[in-house]
Amino acid sequence: SNFMAVSAKNNMERNRALQSGQAAPPPIQLNEYGDCSAEEYRAIMQQNRNNPAARRSAPAANSNTRTGLQPTNDFNNPNANRQRQQQMAQASSQLQAARGQRTNLENQLTQLKQQLEEKQRLLQNVMNEEQYYKNRIALREEQKRLLNERLANGWEDERGL
Repeated sequence: SNFMAVSAKNNMERNRALQSGQAAPPPIQLNEYGDCSAEEYRAIMQQNRNNPAARRSAPAANSNTRTGLQPTNDFNNPNANRQRQQQMAQASSQLQAARGQRTNLENQLTQLKQQLEEKQRLLQNVMNEEQYYKNRIALREEQKRLLNERLANGWEDERGL
C-alpha cells in the first residue's frame, strides 16, 4: 500500500541521514488520498473537477479496482538483495546446465546422423548385393532350363539329322 511505501521511504531517509551524521528529515505524510491506487486517484480528481461537492465516495463504490500501489523497498534490504543474488546464481547454474544438456544432445544428434548415414550406405550395399544375387540366380535358372531343353530335344542343328 502507499502507507507501506511512505513508511519505507521515511525509514530509508532517516537511516541515510543518521549514517551521514545529519538531522533526520521531516517524515512524509499521507494525504486523504494516500491509500488510493493511481486509477482511483484519477477518478476522484476527474469527479472533483466535474462535481466539487463529491469527495471520495466514488472509488468505494467501485471496490474491485481498489488494489492500491504495491511498491517495495527491496533494493536497500540486505535480505532481499541476498535472495536476489541467490536466485541469480541459481538461474545462472540452471542456464549452464541447460547449455550443457543442449550441447550433449546436439553431440548425440550429430552421432545419430552419422550412424544413420552409415546405415543407409550399408543398406544400399546390401540391396545392391541382393539384386546381384537375384540376377545371378535368374541367370543360373535360365542356363539350367536351356541345358535341360537341349538334353531333351538335342541341339538345333542336330534336329534335322
